[in-house]
Amino acid sequence: MNIFPILLAAFFALLSTYIALGGIWQVWRSLSLYRSGYRTTGTVTHIKTELRYRKGRAYTSYTAVISFETAGFGQQHLEYANPLGSNSFAVGDRLTIWYDVHQPSRNTLGGRYFWQDLASFIVFAVCFGLPGWTLLIHVAKPYFFG
Repeated sequence: MNIFPILLAAFFALLSTYIALGGIWQVWRSLSLYRSGYRTTGTVTHIKTELRYRKGRAYTSYTAVISFETAGFGQQHLEYANPLGSNSFAVGDRLTIWYDVHQPSRNTLGGRYFWQDLASFIVFAVCFGLPGWTLLIHVAKPYFFG
């Protein structure tokens, strides 16, 4: 009896579960900031660009650095890398920031960026989680149910 396929399928199923739970935690954290956090307006101060390589191809990653003023903690900075990989920001853009009043480093972008991050998480979880668990069930079925 070859157990390698079932171990490989279990690995992918557990990995996708771990990633999904991390995403659920991030969504929960963002929703709690949406419900009970403070809102302020931040300004994109500059865009960090980095040349990266994947499979022999070069691509540029963009990270917006956003500065915002908090109640009692002064100026804070937030770095946001667009999960879709595009540079959708320009220096001077004004964005909504949700943050925890007691711990301003706990923050997130509001508005369409929150929904964009949520959608990218759901697509990732469905693309990897569903096939991972389907593969595990398909491979394990003959071992456990004859």
